[in-house]
Amino acid sequence: MVTPYTQNLARVTAVSAGEAPLFTVPSGFVYVVRSITAALYGSGPPYLGLGGFAIMVPLNNPIFSALSPIAKRNVTYTWEGRIALSVSQQLLYQAYDSGWSFNVTGYQFAT
Repeated sequence: MVTPYTQNLARVTAVSAGEAPLFTVPSGFVYVVRSITAALYGSGPPYLGLGGFAIMVPLNNPIFSALSPIAKRNVTYTWEGRIALSVSQQLLYQAYDSGWSFNVTGYQFAT
């Protein structure tokens, strides 16, 4: 079975600093990631003290990041492309500040 339209694969809000999976591909499926958005909204100077974030695929290969000194508060960062993930593979985030939110869209294919 094919889901031929983009759907929300993961949405996490106000995460704690650290590394964690955004999702793990369940048995019987392949995911194609199409877009990722990231933002940290709140008060404070736009640049001051932000470490940023990185989105990684297996083996900690970063595919998308905004790190210090580029990372800014109250800005939405967007990545668009195509990355296929097989059964049990994960898409991970590394947040260097608390408060980042991430949204991932893509396609889900049954194997």
